[in-house]
Amino acid sequence: MHMHPVTCRDCGNEVLVCKLSHRHTSVQWRGGSDQACAWFQIAAAAAERSGGGHSCRSLQASIDQAVADGRLPVPDDEDGHGFAGIGSPEEAATRPRPH
Repeated sequence: MHMHPVTCRDCGNEVLVCKLSHRHTSVQWRGGSDQACAWFQIAAAAAERSGGGHSCRSLQASIDQAVADGRLPVPDDEDGHGFAGIGSPEEAATRPRPH
């Protein structure tokens, strides 16, 4: 899995991202995300988040833009259901169905 840097357009926090498919994204946070992201600060203050990295709308929009710009590659995944041969519709069509 090759991670690519993506910078949030709002807070400037840089994370490493790997798109596994159009629907699946892996994000590796670097230190200090709670301090850099205003959304995380607000959520933590409201006791809605207890550390660790999820995402915020601004970062998700930045990731989506990186995909649209071609800076973040997405594996060939025509239907958005995963890699061919790993739980894909093509693989399911070749498996015998239980009776």
